Amino acid sequence: MKKLFILITILLILLATTACQNRNQQNQTPPPPATQATPETFDIDALLDDYEEIVDLYIAIVNDVMTGSIDAIEQFETIQNRMIIWQQTMENIPEDQILPEHLQRLEIIAQKLDDALPEL
Repeated sequence: MKKLFILITILLILLATTACQNRNQQNQTPPPPATQATPETFDIDALLDDYEEIVDLYIAIVNDVMTGSIDAIEQFETIQNRMIIWQQTMENIPEDQILPEHLQRLEIIAQKLDDALPEL
């Protein structure tokens, strides 16, 4: 029960700091729009590799916290920053560049997280 309380506390702190960072980013003036003649293409497979790595690190940190390691809490900020960058990049990808196999892989990675952390 104590471990679950610690995990929930950590997740709440993580969510609060994410909200604060998102609010700070929204208050900043956006950069001027790029004047490119061709649309930007994204390496979605590499982005999904990065997401899977983030999920694996998150699972490992949560497992460390559940075993009583307070040091693992410090690693949440690193993962949080990587996740914010990943999310912002994904939001900029035109929908026509995301293929069904990308969505399927994204679902597999998300299911991996759900399976590893069933008590959440």
